[in-house]
Amino acid sequence: MDILDLTKLLSESGRGSPQGREAIQSTANKTSSKKSRVFVYGSIMDALKKGKYGQIFSTKKANRLYVVTKQKWGKDPEQKYSGRVAKGFSAGKGPSSFDDIKQYSQRTVTRHTKGQEIEKEKK
Repeated sequence: MDILDLTKLLSESGRGSPQGREAIQSTANKTSSKKSRVFVYGSIMDALKKGKYGQIFSTKKANRLYVVTKQKWGKDPEQKYSGRVAKGFSAGKGPSSFDDIKQYSQRTVTRHTKGQEIEKEKK
């Protein structure tokens, strides 16, 4: 380390190095508390392939939560797998609290798995 670099660091009086400040201030490494409570998949398609109706999930880079539900309208095959699609919830738009999303998830499970349970009992 050069004397000039050392002098420059000391003159910033307790603020730490520029690299250290940058790491603390970057928002890319922060995880929301909502994401820590749900499954986190690599992509939406991975979640649709592995998830069940009503499952709450997120993806690695997303800043929102999703719920696996049944497709009701639209014909876009890109984000669909076996009739399952993801409904997204963003902060600040509509129901954004975790409790609201959880209630939607429970209603989805009741709505879309009711018939499947009856079919399993018959077999």
